[in-house]
Amino acid sequence: FTFIAGFRDTHDTGSLLPAVVDLPAAADHPCLVFEAEGRRRALWVITLSADDKIARFDILTVAPSPAMARLATNLA
Repeated sequence: FTFIAGFRDTHDTGSLLPAVVDLPAAADHPCLVFEAEGRRRALWVITLSADDKIARFDILTVAPSPAMARLATNLA
């Protein structure tokens, strides 16, 4: 992300937080919220294969917005 390029040691370089988001293809789809400088910057949507392995990540910044994700309180 371009906003990270100017960060120095004193800046927040971000965290990935487990969450879920409703997508057209699935409700409560697993994702990660990328949060930096106190703002949700991006949503990393995780697609799982039939054997529950990670098949791909899609990094979304607009639709659905990172604000639409619900942080996961417990993970299986």
